[in-house]
Parts: sequence; C-alpha cells; structure tokens
Amino acid sequence: MPEIWLNYGSADSVLDIRAENLGDTVSAGGEAMAPEALGERLGALGEAPREVVMLNATAATGAAVGALRALCESRSAPPPRVLAERGEMGRARAVVPGETEVAELEAGRDPRGMAFLAEAEVDGLFGTCTVAARLLRRAGGEEMRAAYAARDGDSPLPGPGTPPLEVARAHASSLGATAIEVVGGGRGVAEVAVGDPAETARVALSAGRALECASANRSVILCPGNAHSGATLSRALHSLWACARAVPEGGLAVLLAECSGGLGSEALRRFVEGRMTVERTRRPPAYMDGMEDLLYLAGARERVAVAIVSTLPGLYARRLWMSPLDSAKLALEHVLKKGPRQKVAVVADGAHAVLGAARPLGAKEAKDGV
Repeated sequence: MPEIWLNYGSADSVLDIRAENLGDTVSAGGEAMAPEALGERLGALGEAPREVVMLNATAATGAAVGALRALCESRSAPPPRVLAERGEMGRARAVVPGETEVAELEAGRDPRGMAFLAEAEVDGLFGTCTVAARLLRRAGGEEMRAAYAARDGDSPLPGPGTPPLEVARAHASSLGATAIEVVGGGRGVAEVAVGDPAETARVALSAGRALECASANRSVILCPGNAHSGATLSRALHSLWACARAVPEGGLAVLLAECSGGLGSEALRRFVEGRMTVERTRRPPAYMDGMEDLLYLAGARERVAVAIVSTLPGLYARRLWMSPLDSAKLALEHVLKKGPRQKVAVVADGAHAVLGAARPLGAKEAKDGV
C-alpha cells in the first residue's frame, strides 16, 4: 500500500491509499538553484537592502534570505533584517537562518522604497500571487476594488495573464519598491528575479507550473504543501482554485489544511456570522478581503462536493458548503464512499501547481443555443 505524505501545519500527515485507488500524484517539483548561482542573481540588487519584508514564509524565501546573508558577508556588509507581520513572525523565524534578526513590520508602513521578498503561488483572482499582487492586497482601497471588478467571470482562473494581475502590476510600478520574486523548487529556489515588482512578475508567470491531471480522476485530495499557505482557510483555498479545472462535474475535492489562524479574511468571517451575503460579492461598491473566495465557493457547490480536514469548527465548514472531516484517513474513506474502485488524484503542492482539464471549478455546462 503506497504511503503519501501531505503537509498539515508544522507536520506531515500520511495518506495510506491502495495502489488500485491511486490515480495521478501531482507535485510541482523543480530543482533548486546552486547557492553560488542564487547569490550571483541576487547580486543584481546592487547594494543589499538593510531590511527585507518577507511576505510569505516558505522554504524558498528562507533560502533566499540565507543567500542574501552570504552575499552581504562576501561584501563585508551587515546582513539584512527580516520584517514580517506579527502573525507571521514565528513562521519567518522557522525558515530563515538561526542568526537572522526577525522583527515586526509596522502596520501601515509606507511600502515606497522598501524591498519585498515572496515566493510566487497560485491565486484564484490574480491567477498567480506575485509580489505585485501581494502589495495590492495589502494596500486595498479603490485599486483593489478595480482589480476585483476586472475579474473574468465569477469562477477562479488560476494561471498567468489575468486582468486583475495587470491592475496589480500597474499599482506596483508606482511604488518605487524592490521585489525579490522567487519560484520554489527542491526546498530551495528554482528561479529568482529582482527589481521592479511590475517586471519581476514575469518570472513567476513564465516559471509557473501548469500540470495535467487525467480527467478519469473524479476525486482529488490536495494540500497547499507548506505551513504558511495552509495557515488560514483564505490562503488554503488558493490550492483548491489551483485544481479548479481538474475536478469534473459531480466530482469531489478534499482539502487538507490546518487553518490554525482561522478563516483568514473579513468576508468569510462575516458570512459565517450571518452578516454577509454572496450577492454582495458580485458587484460591490468597495472590496472586502476574501470576497472572491466566498463567490467561488458558492459557485463550486453547484457542481462539485468539497470537504476539508482542518482545525476549523465544523459549523464554519458547513456554513461554507464544505463537509468537515477529522483526518486524512477519514478523508480517504469519505472519497471511497463514491465507489471503492475509483481513482483518486493526490496533489501534494497545491499552492504551486495549476492542474489543467475542462472548466473552472464552479463553471456550468453551456446549454444548447445559449
């Protein structure tokens, strides 16, 4: 019986699945750059920044900080201090070299002239969550509303070339900030670009992993692949949107994500509390964090079933049209209720792999004459 290990918070959870039930196994993979090559690419920064804002704490961003420290040491320059939001400081300390100073990023600090480090991930709204997209989400306001309004329909569209990402790039180009955009691989950095975040986004898009998942797999079990991407439901849902085109109508998607930080967005919180409706997410006068996730979940329930293994209260999951499960073992049992001989696709790195197939999750079949 094959054993497949899936990330769940700070640990991994084993999925024991029979060979006859195992369909596609998907991981973004990729080879890590040699430290020398990574240091050479980071040398394009010129003078190394004194502070670097870590926008997501992953093995790849931690490796980039290590390479920056080595670069500074070779130049007899002081190493950079890493800044992270209060809730992310623990995860940041866990991935950077032990002697690195990690400090809290002041709320509301002007991003102009600062250096931002992030690993590119899948995003249901922007297609790819680049440094530019993260900066726009942090800024919010009218430009974020414009990006949301520019979306192509009410279903997630993971992958490159979305109108909302173009809005994000235009916003980022006005900030005078520096981006260190990394693409992960082999628990390190597979690709990196430095410079204007509007331009470094191109590296993330060109290096994006578009992977095929056979349409015979009517069920998918997936996890984000790292603790940061599964820390809240709002983040973890990006992995579900990455599988959007791989789950056929009537199929089942099971998401494994600890969600130790809770729901993670204002729109999801208001909805489970009964203070928000799906209709308000379609053409809102102002953007609220997480609106797209609520909109996409509402669409998904019309054509597929979604279940989740997490620490969220079961009431929250059910309110959001997901069946709560307690373990990976129960998740597999839940899937096999649809048929003991069915094939199950397993996605170990949902935050980075876009699976290709028919239509976006939540999109309906076109009717004749429509």
